[in-house]
Amino acid sequence: MHLISRDTEHPQQSGESPFNQHLKDSIALSDSSIQWSGLRFGGNILVIFVLLLLMLPVVATGQTEVEGEVSGEWTAEDSPYIVVDSTWVPNGDTLSIGAGVQILFRDGNGLTVSGLLLAYGDEDNITTFLPDEEDDEWEGIYIHDDATADLSYCIIDNAVSCFIYGEQSGIRITHCELSSSGSPFEKFCRRSDSLVLVIEDSHIEGGGHIEFGYWVSLTATNTFVRCGSGEDWGIYTSGGVLNIQNCVIYGICGSESQIISSFENSRFLTINDTIRAGVRVTRRMVDCYVEGVVALAGRELQFESNEVIGYVWGTSVHGVLINNRIVGYVDFNFNNRLQIEDTEITGDFDFSGESCRIRDCHFGDDVSFYADSVFMEDCIIEGSYGHSSGILSIIRNCEILNLNGSDVGMLFNLRNQDGYVELERCFSGGKLSIRRSGQININNCTITTGYLRSFMMRLYCGDTYNIDNTIFYYFGANHNASFLLVSPDYNFDDFDFEYNNVWNFEYLLDQGSRNQGVEFEPDETNIFDDPIILSPFEPYLKCGSPCIDAGNPESPLDPDSTRADIGKYYYHHQSYIYKPELTDIGNFKILSLNPNPFNSYINMDILTQRGNDIYVTIYDISGRIVKNLAFNSNSEGLHSTTVQTHDLSGGCYFLVVRNGSKSYSRTIHLIH
Repeated sequence: MHLISRDTEHPQQSGESPFNQHLKDSIALSDSSIQWSGLRFGGNILVIFVLLLLMLPVVATGQTEVEGEVSGEWTAEDSPYIVVDSTWVPNGDTLSIGAGVQILFRDGNGLTVSGLLLAYGDEDNITTFLPDEEDDEWEGIYIHDDATADLSYCIIDNAVSCFIYGEQSGIRITHCELSSSGSPFEKFCRRSDSLVLVIEDSHIEGGGHIEFGYWVSLTATNTFVRCGSGEDWGIYTSGGVLNIQNCVIYGICGSESQIISSFENSRFLTINDTIRAGVRVTRRMVDCYVEGVVALAGRELQFESNEVIGYVWGTSVHGVLINNRIVGYVDFNFNNRLQIEDTEITGDFDFSGESCRIRDCHFGDDVSFYADSVFMEDCIIEGSYGHSSGILSIIRNCEILNLNGSDVGMLFNLRNQDGYVELERCFSGGKLSIRRSGQININNCTITTGYLRSFMMRLYCGDTYNIDNTIFYYFGANHNASFLLVSPDYNFDDFDFEYNNVWNFEYLLDQGSRNQGVEFEPDETNIFDDPIILSPFEPYLKCGSPCIDAGNPESPLDPDSTRADIGKYYYHHQSYIYKPELTDIGNFKILSLNPNPFNSYINMDILTQRGNDIYVTIYDISGRIVKNLAFNSNSEGLHSTTVQTHDLSGGCYFLVVRNGSKSYSRTIHLIH
């Protein structure tokens, strides 16, 4: 065992505890709220090995047996104090226990406090509460209704429960070690619902989980908690206030929805493969690590700079998620309103609610919304994108890679003729499916697919399209592939289609439309030649592409001050192939990738500016993953790695490197 200490002036050894006075003056206990200003101490943190101290002989001039009513002062000179029968501190009285005092409990007795208990050890003289016999247990300390206990630099060991608390009681422990065979904190009876508990710089272990009543105010700082057995581990409460900072907690730390909970710089750890951690957050979680489940709720939620190895779900969440890494899936399933920035989510992302604004995020799987409005900018989605219901969907400068191989890369089904869909500077690795969504604007996008079953896009009656500067590229083997599937009676006056590139479709219209004599004749501003891109997975324009400087002349100029190109990625006239912000994106740079072409290996030098794991994925020409690698880059700087490829057959491959929410892709050629 160990105690964490710091230099501090201790309160007086007799009289009323400052904590007790603070409890009277500043805490209003009720079913719904608490006013708590808290206590703070300063100083340097040192580690004391208490076991060595306990091995030293007890320096004492006597031994004192106690029972019945007790109060006044217990001193080291009369230590050890042996509790031989029922012993209690009466209401209105104070028992003050000094530094270095040893209290031994005989025959399983405990100590009942109806007044005030003060026990103040110090760094060099620990106060201990132990059974009289080494292998015995004792009952613990019962804090009666309206009573208060304030302990510092104490050890409570081999108790059934360290504290049994009553109604509207208060406990503060600082620099203490608690160990019990059962729960360290136990309710006296079912009505014992109100407790104010402050824990600082302490170590708590128990054979049972901690379960508080209907109302608790728990403030824990710099504390280790490992309590539980079987499948029940951690801290449970039905309501109140939780404020956890700089703690390590095994198992659950949460409650019902009535709780107000804040967590900062803490770790919530799994017990084993089946007992995972879980945290319910209603107000704030910052700089935390969770192995398990995070449940979010609340109208003013802040969830920032956390790492979750498990999954996150939320209901009725209004707030912000910033700079998080979630290794698992995320599900917000009802009445949510969120802003999400600079976050990596490796699994599926499902959102249902009012609105969601997402910026600079990386999603490792499918993303789907059932929401009134969605705004997404500067994001990468490795799976597909879908938005159903609602009235607004704006997607700008995003890449929907569709690496799962779905037929549909992006699906919009707003089912609202007053809806609005906008795609600007986006790439989709699968076809568009836009159903009954009202006004649809598609500008400077690139849509490629090799998995087309019949058509690239469907036109529904009542929808109005404005499409310009966009590439539609098919590279599959379906010789009957059509560009458009047209609903009966669709009015092509609602289809504004100019300055686009359509390539490799056998037909512009589906067979049913052709049989009915429907005609669609795009004007001369559109191009039907090969766009000459690097590859379907890297659709950058190459020198000689007919899409260069062929966009709408009324569109804004490209960044190189030339006429707008067709497609998402414009051709920079100062370089052979322009790759916007992919080789230098702020978080990492690919300094070298060689040799290329290669025959059995390829070397990479990567410069990172922040510590995120680096993931390397190689796809074959059909989009199938053939190699997946990851290596750690917890420190920023130069990282070198070699990818062995002797198990691959010769041909063209696509290499994608990811670091945090950013990615870089490159075509590589294997020769034998």
